[in-house]
Amino acid sequence: MSTELGDDFQTAFWAAKHALSVATAAAFSRHGVHEGQQFILRCLWVQDGLTPGEIARRLGLATPTVTRAATRMEASGLLRREPHPDDRRLVRLMLTERGRSLEGAIAAETDKLTESALATFEPARREAVIRALRDIVRNLARLARPNQGSRWAVRLTEVAMSTVIIIVIVVIVLAAAAVFAAAELRRARMRRQFGPEYDRMAKELGRRKADAELAARARRVSELGIHPLTAEQQASYVGDWTAVQERFVDAPAQAVTEAGKLIWDVMRDRGYPADDRNASMEALSVNHGRVLDGYRQAQDVDGRTDSVSTEELREAMIRYRALFDDLLGTPNGALAQREDAARTVDTPR
Repeated sequence: MSTELGDDFQTAFWAAKHALSVATAAAFSRHGVHEGQQFILRCLWVQDGLTPGEIARRLGLATPTVTRAATRMEASGLLRREPHPDDRRLVRLMLTERGRSLEGAIAAETDKLTESALATFEPARREAVIRALRDIVRNLARLARPNQGSRWAVRLTEVAMSTVIIIVIVVIVLAAAAVFAAAELRRARMRRQFGPEYDRMAKELGRRKADAELAARARRVSELGIHPLTAEQQASYVGDWTAVQERFVDAPAQAVTEAGKLIWDVMRDRGYPADDRNASMEALSVNHGRVLDGYRQAQDVDGRTDSVSTEELREAMIRYRALFDDLLGTPNGALAQREDAARTVDTPR
């Protein structure tokens, strides 16, 4: 009988673990992410460009394990490998646009799983757990050696009960801390994803309402069917931008206006709702939040080209270029290309 009870206890424990594993796999598979890959993504969301060895040390894994997972993630379009700038023997893992865009969705799935796992920690259930633990302690107290009398059993019960109560209190405190920490991590992820847009919304609505609104916005945008450009489209648009940029030398105001129109052409080809300006700006805030504030500033200059200086037009062109690069998903990264834009957008003669 005791063997059966032990089997039942262990079966229940492992069944719970298996259930969490299955639920995690099902939740993430909707986004094309396999269980376990979310931990690599989390490392890269915090610091893009880590090596497999650096990720392995942060996760407590073997480097070959991370390398194999990265190979599958690269095939799925979640990341890409680039030579390390300081050591050609190493590679860096860089998030693709798809990998970056999944941060909000994976965070939302993780939060739902966490809330489901903690759902049984309401006050009534906690009391039931404490009662069950007390019963277990009493049952084990009967195993005290008979020749030491009942006082040893009573003492064992008292000490064990104190330990159980302390453990339960610690569990409750840790659960509350975990919920608080999860909320703070979610806000940190939103700040990274939405950039200045998050601060603007938090100031306007308050942090809690901003969190809810931006999470709902991310869900709406995920249903729009936005997709990357083909290699041919990328090459064509790069040529178009080069032509617009060259016109800046002789006609800066006209070039800025054409650059703004070119961005909307790219958005239309990628599946953004270009005919609905509000919906498009909402989608940009989800997928390109870090450069959206600069884009708005460029649009402001674009709307009054007759009354702004050449330097303001030049800065608007660079800000347009930042969003243009982000939309194209160019392989060398937006930062390097923004620096290139700053060098090549010349002051008119």
